[in-house]
Amino acid sequence: MTTACVAIIIVVAISSFMCIRRGYPKLGYCILPVAMVPLGHLIGGRLLLLLRSKSIVPEMATMSIVTAVDVAALVAGAAIIIACSQSFFKRTKTRSIYCTVMIAFTAILTLVLLINYYGEIL
Repeated sequence: MTTACVAIIIVVAISSFMCIRRGYPKLGYCILPVAMVPLGHLIGGRLLLLLRSKSIVPEMATMSIVTAVDVAALVAGAAIIIACSQSFFKRTKTRSIYCTVMIAFTAILTLVLLINYYGEIL
């Protein structure tokens, strides 16, 4: 899933850059929080490798670390999405649609990453 996470981060960054270049900077900045979940998953995996190489953490605790980092990235991403919607969108209908779609996407992405991670471990 490392390759998929990197690909998602690149696609989100390119989409954001293109929106900013086309003259929609608010939309470009609002797209960026979607990359928090894949970035958190990559950081959690690297942290796990570091701790496992030092033999500090037992095998069962490693799953908890990755889960905690992914859920923390989901919560942080959702908070940033809500903050962006409050400051960038004036209409409440647009704001609610944006929040619903973006948070649902990040939640589904987190779920897929965790299911895939647990499938590789077990």
